[in-house]
Amino acid sequence: MAARGRGGALTRALTLALLAALLLAPSSRAQSADELARDGTRLLQQGRAADAEPLLARAVAAAPQRAEVRALHGVALLQSGRADVALPELEAAARALPQVADVQYNLGLALAALERPADAEPRFAVALALEPKNLDARYQRAHALLATGKLDEARRLLDELLKLAPDHVDGHYLLARLLIESRRSEGSLKEARAHLEAVVRAAPRHAAALAQLGVVDLEEGRVDEAIARLREAVALAPEDPLARWQLARALRKGGHDEEAKAELEAFRSIEHVVRVTERLERLVHRSPGDVELRLRLASERVKAGEKAAARAELEQVLRLAPGEPRAAALLSELSK
Repeated sequence: MAARGRGGALTRALTLALLAALLLAPSSRAQSADELARDGTRLLQQGRAADAEPLLARAVAAAPQRAEVRALHGVALLQSGRADVALPELEAAARALPQVADVQYNLGLALAALERPADAEPRFAVALALEPKNLDARYQRAHALLATGKLDEARRLLDELLKLAPDHVDGHYLLARLLIESRRSEGSLKEARAHLEAVVRAAPRHAAALAQLGVVDLEEGRVDEAIARLREAVALAPEDPLARWQLARALRKGGHDEEAKAELEAFRSIEHVVRVTERLERLVHRSPGDVELRLRLASERVKAGEKAAARAELEQVLRLAPGEPRAAALLSELSK
């Protein structure tokens, strides 16, 4: 039931050992919790986290002492784009189940989604210590280390990852980013290009890799090639502000001043939406029951092209205010 979340994070299913706890002989009070949890788990495995979450919330209410149920509820919330609400559930589960790697891993994902990489990294480290062959935990730990400026340790983990899984697309991309950002040697750009080309061979429509290849071309003085790659990246991901910024740079270097100006305007417009969205996210975190705030956040997510996150927000509005007409109308638009 892997699902790709914001920033490309992969949310893993809980281990069979953890799910097996749901099949143990329960107390009479927890019987309905087991049934709800099993139904919720089936929906999670089908990639239907938003449908699973209410069932798992009821399971937690029926048996709050069951850490494995709280872990499943946390995963459903996380996969629904609600990391702030998932966090306390996953923290409680991690305290009760310290030896379950996937609980630690999903707690790390929630912290990373909340832009707390320094707190997420130790959780990924624990998950990796418990499961040394866990490629997801190795990748996410490297990602958190890069975000906190620990480049040497991040590089070591990525080298290990690519030795274990030479075709790991995200690993190649993250290592290329590290090389471009650090520029520790004359060969850094050449090495980054090799990793980015490996990404594009495996995923020709990987917009971020194409954009980074454009950056490498630009740094090496290949302006026409940079413009071509960056135009392709923007066509694939028109809401990516960094791709538009780099395209504007390349166009200006190539003497295309009017087009560069248009790209800069697009960049500023997207950046404005991003800033508004981030501000609304902080407000919703403080007042999670505020329907008006959630409606505004959903609307901004639609503008930013984040349809899945907008849908999750609107579904939460309808749980808080059943039948809310604006939420229903926006959901209908998103379904077209």
